[in-house]
Amino acid sequence: MRWTESKYGNVVAVEAEPVAVEVDGTVVTTERREVVDGHLAALEMWMTEERSQERWMTRLRVLCDGDGKSWLWVDLERVASDMFRRQDVAAPNLVKNLIKEGFDGGGRPRIGPAPLAPNVAAVRTGEVDEKIIRLMNNPERTTPLVVFSHDETLAPRETMDRAQATSDILAGVATVVALPPDAQAEFQSTVGPDLSVWGGGARVYLPGDLDPSRHRYLPKFVVERGRREAGRRIAHMLSGPIAARRAPDLYERIRPALRSRTNRSDSEMLALVELELIDRNEAIDDLREQAEFDQERILADAATIEELNVELDTQRDQVRKLQYQYNQDDASVARTVSLPSSALSLTEAAEFCRRHLDGVILHSGACVDLEELDTAVESEAWGRTSWRAFRALHAYAKDAGDFDGGFWQWCDRSMNLEAWTASAKKLAMSESETVTTSRKLMAQRTLPIDSEVDQSGRIKMEAHMKIAEGGGPNIPRIYFYDDTGGVTGKVHVGFFGPHSYMSNTKT
Repeated sequence: MRWTESKYGNVVAVEAEPVAVEVDGTVVTTERREVVDGHLAALEMWMTEERSQERWMTRLRVLCDGDGKSWLWVDLERVASDMFRRQDVAAPNLVKNLIKEGFDGGGRPRIGPAPLAPNVAAVRTGEVDEKIIRLMNNPERTTPLVVFSHDETLAPRETMDRAQATSDILAGVATVVALPPDAQAEFQSTVGPDLSVWGGGARVYLPGDLDPSRHRYLPKFVVERGRREAGRRIAHMLSGPIAARRAPDLYERIRPALRSRTNRSDSEMLALVELELIDRNEAIDDLREQAEFDQERILADAATIEELNVELDTQRDQVRKLQYQYNQDDASVARTVSLPSSALSLTEAAEFCRRHLDGVILHSGACVDLEELDTAVESEAWGRTSWRAFRALHAYAKDAGDFDGGFWQWCDRSMNLEAWTASAKKLAMSESETVTTSRKLMAQRTLPIDSEVDQSGRIKMEAHMKIAEGGGPNIPRIYFYDDTGGVTGKVHVGFFGPHSYMSNTKT
């Protein structure tokens, strides 16, 4: 087939029996099976690529019924020696090729009502209802819709290139469209400002309820970081639902025969396979139902947290403005009022810290996997809370010379508006004995710091702020060292990233 030829030329063939060849150090194994059951026909082809450190398996399945309908889907598996090496999530070229061939051949590739096309369309004025609104509101839609808005500071081609890169990454998974300036007003007037997209940003509209909190917004400063940035983030966000998509119901009729290499119809073998399928399908349905429930609960909790954080930030801003009105001569109050009130992501919180808070030194090597964490549904709430945490460290550094006590005591007693919550669920000034007595665990907490504090450029940091409750591997942590009484007079942050990098005896 053309896909294998594009990768390995004519060296690799897909035959009915397994074929293995070595191409430039990669062992490539291919096989295919075909089954016909009445009016139902199925084809399965797969290719395994075995390299020294990893193995990839790409499997294509095609199902045709007697009414001229066809289903195609691709499963991709990866096994690697280094399980924790970051791997971008993206559609294999096979999927893009299949969509293009179907589209160029006059077909209408789609998932339910959502069209799949090789090239991104720019939705013009008068087309918004037909190409976006109807699809958004279609109750049969099961795939995300990604809408890019035009960045008016750039040529329209830039927006189209970003949208096309995202479409290539999400090929076969989502529909991607671009919204030029002339259609922006029409779109916003229909969906309202809370559900719209604007100014070079992009938004992911999930199937189902159109509550704005469910539909992830990527602001301009994220999208403009690179041509593939938005697509990469959206792919990570959707990686779970992508893997959970079920095959067509008709597939279960022909699957037992397809699984039998000789295509035998032995009644005993078929009965055993069908029993196994029933058990597995029931288990899968139970897990899928639980996953859907958990996802909805997470989304609801994240929305509630976000609403409370927004309300809290608003109240803090009001208090700061009142303080400024009565203390206009106080330089520290003036600086506080001028700070950004909130951050929309962990990456933005780190950028704000470096740009605005001279009481905190965020080491260049402190930030770990922030961009990956920014793809989580809780990322906006985490960003707001992280910015509050950095502001608390900064305010403490400014007050430390006039306060008797450390950071915990300052948070507990200072009554400063920027104080962090002094509780075990939000703040720890030291690690447990089981951690401090473990050379391996303490090595993880020997973190980078300014050489003015320690000539080696590294120092043990036990104090840390918990951005969210719970011990999940992705919950962000901020590890810091208090040098307010030392040579720099500042607080140094040596780690800002997921909890998984700071393991303990429980993990």
